[in-house]
Amino acid sequence: MKRSENISQVGYLRLHRTIGPKYNCKHVYKTTHQTHQFLTQMTLLIDNMTNTQWLQTIATSNTEVYQQIADMVNIEGYPLDDIRDFVEDYGLNAFTEGHYHTWEKLEETYSREVIETWVDIAGIDAIGNLEDYYMGAFQNEEDFAEHYFTETIGCSELDVLIEAGIVIDWESTWYRNLSYDFTFENGYVFNRN
Repeated sequence: MKRSENISQVGYLRLHRTIGPKYNCKHVYKTTHQTHQFLTQMTLLIDNMTNTQWLQTIATSNTEVYQQIADMVNIEGYPLDDIRDFVEDYGLNAFTEGHYHTWEKLEETYSREVIETWVDIAGIDAIGNLEDYYMGAFQNEEDFAEHYFTETIGCSELDVLIEAGIVIDWESTWYRNLSYDFTFENGYVFNRN
């Protein structure tokens, strides 16, 4: 697929998912530049919609999702702005598959930054696996390497060696032994396995 077709398709899917099928922009513009201009204008339109207008577009395209959102806001007390941000960032499919609820549950234990970092790494479909893969927050890779070998694995011999004056190159330890199995991003470490 050519790059211009890819941009057009991605833009079309985002708009179709966000504002509903009644606006068919798939065949409107042929060039990347025209498509970019159109998408910019539509993004501004979507961003300038009130929540009521946004909900109306959802109601027009999918009444079941509209009812689910209305119940979550009116009965369960979820903030509509949060739901809208989630749908605009990750799409209606992610919302209907329960990823919004999973995200909200995870925020009881983890910071939003940890969750966002995990989703950036693994994708929204992997949000339910955060608890299994999150290793913690660390200043840098070296701190994690030291923590991993002294605390997680429990190498008591290391303490004796360090007290005896042996210097361990934790940076090299990270790159040689751990960077293949773990990801360090935004100060957080996640297991890749």
